[in-house]
Amino acid sequence: PENPFPTDEREAVSASKTPYVRFDCNDYSIPHTHVQRTLTVVASPSQVRVLDGTAVIAAHARSYDKGEQVEDPAHIAELTAQKHQARQHRGIDRLAPTSLHR
Repeated sequence: PENPFPTDEREAVSASKTPYVRFDCNDYSIPHTHVQRTLTVVASPSQVRVLDGTAVIAAHARSYDKGEQVEDPAHIAELTAQKHQARQHRGIDRLAPTSLHR
């Protein structure tokens, strides 16, 4: 037809502390900057897209298995880099005398 009927599934999902959203019994990765928010999943028969408002923040091939963890390597790399950077600043100047900071 000229105007095909929309068949994509749309569902509001909550991202908790981990950078994943659960849809259809599977976990799909999202950028770590979007945790602890309500996001929207739009799923076609072949693809799962995760939206924050109207912006697509993740797109994955759809899995029809159960309990799968579908990841984008870029999402994991960003999270690893962020954790490594935070670890470098941890404990800096904890043991230094306070007189040096004045």
